[in-house]
Amino acid sequence: IRKELSETFGFSGGLGADRTNLYGDFAGSLEAHWNIADWSISGSIARSLLSTSAQSIRSNIRQTDFGLSASYDLTDHLSSDFEFHRKLYSDSNSSDDFTFSPVYEFALEKSQFDLGYGLVYRLFAMAVNHGYNDPRRLISNGLTGTWKFDRDAYYGNIEASEGYGDIKGGSGGLGAGKSGMCTSVVATLGLRPTKDTSVEGYWSGERSAAWSSSALGLRIRYTF
Repeated sequence: IRKELSETFGFSGGLGADRTNLYGDFAGSLEAHWNIADWSISGSIARSLLSTSAQSIRSNIRQTDFGLSASYDLTDHLSSDFEFHRKLYSDSNSSDDFTFSPVYEFALEKSQFDLGYGLVYRLFAMAVNHGYNDPRRLISNGLTGTWKFDRDAYYGNIEASEGYGDIKGGSGGLGAGKSGMCTSVVATLGLRPTKDTSVEGYWSGERSAAWSSSALGLRIRYTF
């Protein structure tokens, strides 16, 4: 569901379920956003299955994500983005993420290309080795690029980043702490069969010196 209550404030959300061969549970999200002068601010809460690996799925790890983000337009093409996430996991672990990324926008015909720099600081309370990347401390920085396009009947975006990650105190196995280059890619393609309906597919992949994961998904939206 999505509702714009005014020109500056609105909210969106969804409710669904995650199901595996052994477990089933509800999933959902709620987000509120404000546009004030040159600021764009949003707050969100989301609950979902942590599906980064077969081990995390078998362990039925659930995550609840409390997020806060803000973007400030310095000029017509230059902006600074700030993002904070507090995540609680069903195995009693927790993490804090802070991201700072100045972005320069290049306006193209029916598309936009964003080039930026990203700094990520991440802390986990424990290294539990439950099939997800859980370093006690991660600091990464590097370049990011995003291409967005919209052709009325279809739309999409491709996001990519490459940088160096300094990792300390990860668990053994898949989440082992090892510093090195980190790469991530997210690709999305959406179709609008009707004015109020969109069908969206996405793929994401992440690779570092000691970790790799990928995900494939489908979303169907109907706007009332």
